[in-house]
Amino acid sequence: MENRNFFYKLLFKLANILRVIISKLPKTLKYALTSTIATFAYLSLARLARHMNKVKFNVANMPLHHGMNMPFLVMKNDALDRFDTSLEQRFTKIEMKEMLIAANFDVKTLVFSEFELFWTFAVKNSLFNVHLDN
Repeated sequence: MENRNFFYKLLFKLANILRVIISKLPKTLKYALTSTIATFAYLSLARLARHMNKVKFNVANMPLHHGMNMPFLVMKNDALDRFDTSLEQRFTKIEMKEMLIAANFDVKTLVFSEFELFWTFAVKNSLFNVHLDN
């Protein structure tokens, strides 16, 4: 979130309030609400980003622009994943690095992504990549 504008952060805070409420609801109601959110918010914003991108508009700061080419089922799952959880933890790049140091991870081999999704990192010269979602 540290690289996002005011509008993006405001939308995140509003969505977080909804997440707290929705996560406490019965499963069937939760599923219905997250499907509705996926249809009217996720799909709409992602498709708007797709159309704006086609006319060469920079969509990097648009919410849900990363989903512009995703199938609806993925968006529906993302909405359920986002609003179903009662615990939300977000970490800055510095906080993640501190946690890795505390876990005796060799941070000299650490490479954070400069592209979205920003919290992804990889181990240099390794046979595997380590991915961390917040």
